[in-house]
This record gives sequence, structure tokens and C-alpha cells, in this order.
Amino acid sequence: MVPLAFEYWGTPAINNGKIYQTVTLPAGKYKLQASVESIAYDLPATYLVAAAGTTIPDAAAYEQSLGFGKFTNGSLNNKTLDANFTLTAETVVSMGVVANMVSGNQNLRVKE
Repeated sequence: MVPLAFEYWGTPAINNGKIYQTVTLPAGKYKLQASVESIAYDLPATYLVAAAGTTIPDAAAYEQSLGFGKFTNGSLNNKTLDANFTLTAETVVSMGVVANMVSGNQNLRVKE
């Protein structure tokens, strides 16, 4: 079973597709991790992000996140992608994946 997946195979485009969860975290250092099962083909704009607030940014604004990692291509298959961030105070944080998949064939499967 794959807990999280984005796939584009000539279907309607995925523009800023988002899967995320919002939590309140105390001050501290954090590492958000995604264990990649598979990426087929290059992903030009798909990110693992942790952002302050109740949503995550669009793919074009991923750098506004507290921390981020970029899903790239099959070189990440069976590897872990990290997004590190530090909070100086208790903060509402949204963590997840934002993806643009709009041409060709693209997929991302995260197992943990």
C-alpha cells in the first residue's frame, strides 16, 4: 500500500495539488521526512514542505516554507527526502507535499 501518491498520465493537469496536515508544535528543531517508494520521470515542481500556518504554499512559492525538500527524479527511489526547520516558539505548522504535474508522464509515490 502506498500512503501518498500523485500521478499524471495524460489526465487533467495537477496544478498546485496539495496533501498536507496541520499541527501545533512547540519550539525546537524538526526534520520532516518522506520515504520515497518511486518517482518515474523528472518532477520539475514537486516539494516536501513545512510551512507556518494552516496551509502550505503553492509550488512556485515553496521557498516561503519553514523548510523544504525537492522531489526530483528516480535517483530518490527508495531514499528519504528531508525538510529541516526550526521553531523559536510554539507554532501552527502545515506539513505535506505540493505538486505541479502538467506535461508528459509523472508520478510520485511516498511509502512513509
